[in-house]
Amino acid sequence: MGKTGLKFSPVKGEKTKHWTSEVINFCDSMNGKSFIWNERDCFSLICSVVDVMFKTDYYNEQLKHKRGARSSIKFFRQDEILKSLQEIGYMESEKKSAQAGDVYYEKDEDGRENTAINLYDCVMMANEKDGIFIVKKNFLSKSVKVMTI
Repeated sequence: MGKTGLKFSPVKGEKTKHWTSEVINFCDSMNGKSFIWNERDCFSLICSVVDVMFKTDYYNEQLKHKRGARSSIKFFRQDEILKSLQEIGYMESEKKSAQAGDVYYEKDEDGRENTAINLYDCVMMANEKDGIFIVKKNFLSKSVKVMTI
């Protein structure tokens, strides 16, 4: 269990029949929305995508532990995202085989964990300044890892 108290069970079962289009539709519906710590931050969006793919409830589970900006910021500075992704079942994968819903992950020079959700030629990202947005993949750094589930 991480320092924030978050502990996830691994995802079980198969992806839903039309998970690719469902992930893309979900991300399109979030594009342009404002960033809200705990509700619409990077990890909350990842949990929502897993919920779309597997019909799980990770989004509501993470809400129990991240309460507002302060605990969310702490979460992003303690390798909690990587630990939580691994608990859910994400594992490192080849960049060339990334699918919709896979996560691009890196830790920046300030120690913050950063993520983006793969949408094939684009990714969905979120930050306080710009909100939730979709950009071309070429904006990602070369050092990102691909995590797949």
